Formats: sequence, C-alpha cells, structure tokens
Amino acid sequence: MVVKPHNELNDRIIESCRALVGSSCPVDVEAIARRLGVVEISARTMQVEGYLARRPDNQFAIRYRHGSTIERVRFTIAHEIGHILIADATGVPLDTAVARGPNRTDVVEKLANRCAAELLMPERAVLALLGGLELQWHQLHDTATELNVSVSALARRLPELTTICGFELRVPVQQPVNDSRAYFTLPTGRRVLLLEHPSQLAHRLRREMSKRTLHTVLFDLNGVQVPVRMAGRIVRNDGSATYHLIGACRSTAQGTHYRTPDLY
Repeated sequence: MVVKPHNELNDRIIESCRALVGSSCPVDVEAIARRLGVVEISARTMQVEGYLARRPDNQFAIRYRHGSTIERVRFTIAHEIGHILIADATGVPLDTAVARGPNRTDVVEKLANRCAAELLMPERAVLALLGGLELQWHQLHDTATELNVSVSALARRLPELTTICGFELRVPVQQPVNDSRAYFTLPTGRRVLLLEHPSQLAHRLRREMSKRTLHTVLFDLNGVQVPVRMAGRIVRNDGSATYHLIGACRSTAQGTHYRTPDLY
C-alpha cells in the first residue's frame, strides 16, 4: 500500500480514534475493537507481537503473541484497531492479515501506533493524571498503571500532546556521548537542539545523579531557548547503563506547538 502524505487524512484518522474513547479509565480497548467488528481476540504462539486477520467467515480477528504482558497485549489490540480505522478512512480493504513486528517501520505502521496511543492514552486523561510539569518517575509509573500501559509507551506519548511539550532523553552512563547527539528527534519527527554540549551534559548528569534526580536541561524550540526540568533514573539493559530523563514544559507559554507530522 503506497499513499502520499496527506495531513487532512491523517487528522481525520486521529479524530476518529478520539471519538471512540469514552470517559472510563483505563480505556476498554477490547470493547472498542468489538464495536468495530472484531469478533475474536486471542493469543497465538508467534514471533511478531500480533496481527489483524480475516477468519474463514470473513469476520475480523485480532491475534496477539502468547506470553505478552497485559500492557503489550492492550497496545497490540489498539494498534490493530488503528489498521481498521486507516482502512476505513482510505477505502483500502483489509483482505489479508496485517502483521505487526519490530521491522515494520513504514508510514502505515507509524500511524497505527499513533492511533494506539490516542486510544490508550487520551490527552485529557494523561494531563489529569500527571498533574504538574515537573515530572517525577513515580508520577509516570502511577499514570501508566492507571491507564494500564507501559511506562515506555507513556514516555513516548508525552511529545505528542498539544498542551505541553514532552521530552525523553537517554544519556549513556559509561561511554562518552557522541557530538552528533547535540540534535535528537522527538517521536513526532521534529528535530530539537540540545543547547548544552552532549559530553558536558553527560558529565554533569553522571556527577549529579547520585545526589538528586531533577535536572534543568536547555532546549532550542523553534529558536526559543527553553529550560526544561527533567527527572532522571538509571536504566540497565544487557549490562550497560543509561540515564533516562523525562520532562515537559507548556508549549503555549513558549509560543511553540508540535503538530503531528504527516505520517500517512
């Protein structure tokens, strides 16, 4: 399927996601799937996270990987709902299975992921649960628990919100940081300038992380220098350590607004 970028179409698909979400928290994503014609949601032994299938009776079925966490299962279901909404909006029928896996990076998969985020983490619910802008890790954990999503999914959701600018930054603890990391890309696709030199930032964070977990990091947002309060913690994967920071600032106060890019 090849579709040229079309922001009006993109916006319409996102709005259709928002229209499906009620006031309950966490969102009953299985009920939404069944409202859209999915008659079966079941586990399978497979390598990919999940897929949307057509049964022999031509009804929709969502299959997810056996043994996945409940948060992963919910995201997989929401992701496949995204494929249904995309197909409805584009008029492209889903005649074959749509698989979801780590190597799927095309625009359709990105938009399906955005649909999943809109369904599982509605902006009003996220802002109500987070409360303030000086984020702490316990807030992120508590909010993720309330929404029944993973902390990593919620951290990636922050930059997509319209009333705040959210940030996620990972700094290696052991090895030096390459100069190219002076620029990094938000999940929205926007490139943001980290005003402090990366190696200096890494050195300062390593020095301060044993004393406190709150830091002020400077960013360049559309030419405006904005100090962002960020909360950090150590994350260890495969023996390596990374200092993971999250933070947010009000986009309206700085005259900035990150519009969702043309994913589709």
